[in-house]
Amino acid sequence: MLYVELVSKKLLINDIPVIEIIPRELQEQDAPLIVFYHGWTSNKINGAGFGESIARFGFRVVVPDCVYHGERNITPLEMWDAHFLFLSIMETATEFGKIINYYRTKQLISNNFYCAAGVSMGGLIANILIRKYPGIKAAGIFMASPQLQKFAEWVSFVGLKDIFKVTKEFYPEIKLPDENLQLGIINKESDLIMELLPRLENFDLSLQPELIAGRPMFYWHAQPDLLMPYDFTVEFYEKIKDLPEAKYVYFKGDVEGSHFVPLIETRRLALFLKNSYQALALPNSQIAKKDIWQLTNEQILEFVC
Repeated sequence: MLYVELVSKKLLINDIPVIEIIPRELQEQDAPLIVFYHGWTSNKINGAGFGESIARFGFRVVVPDCVYHGERNITPLEMWDAHFLFLSIMETATEFGKIINYYRTKQLISNNFYCAAGVSMGGLIANILIRKYPGIKAAGIFMASPQLQKFAEWVSFVGLKDIFKVTKEFYPEIKLPDENLQLGIINKESDLIMELLPRLENFDLSLQPELIAGRPMFYWHAQPDLLMPYDFTVEFYEKIKDLPEAKYVYFKGDVEGSHFVPLIETRRLALFLKNSYQALALPNSQIAKKDIWQLTNEQILEFVC
């Protein structure tokens, strides 16, 4: 067990509400920076649970409220307001540079090492950021495929058909719209998503996988996932795994599970990013980039009961 005292505080960075989490002993020092993005209809408070698990490994973790979420949610979002998911990921991705510049100005990023990570919707954002920000050193994606346009088409033509059933399974306390209204909502959301499809092309990592550019990336996904198709992530990985630019991309799929991330995988991500920091940013490191994944999977055994 990791007994590390953490310090958490809320900040406003260029009008972006965030929670910053860091070990107390590092709070006044520079440290490797992880920007972690929460999931759909969630917020930075819920995302802070991931942040705390990662920060214990020596990181400053920043968890923003994504656009239309948390303190930025003027009108409460429902699971079936699906076109807002795609608006949120595009708009949130454009803000990443503001967060990095804030910490860079304060000289709080150790060795200029900063990463992007996220869960579900937040994983979609992290994929976008790898395409848009070459300065990112590594990334971690839980339950989200880089095939953004393909995912949007799936939501529009397949996912929305079961959205109310899935909502009830995940959030049984939510009151659903009258059945007479549900078909109209599905049709409206489908049309709105398809209108956004051309814009998504400029954010879709799968269309330019060469922009991974040799950076370490870790994907995790469980097969029984009703909200984010597992096959889309596997399909992307199989297509890019032999590209020289994707030499350090790793995928771990679990046969069992659901649309929830086990704590052990959050710790695996933390170790992966820690080893990436040591391999890429520390002078005279004994860890090479090629050793990051193997070392991570050896170290995680310490946390397996």
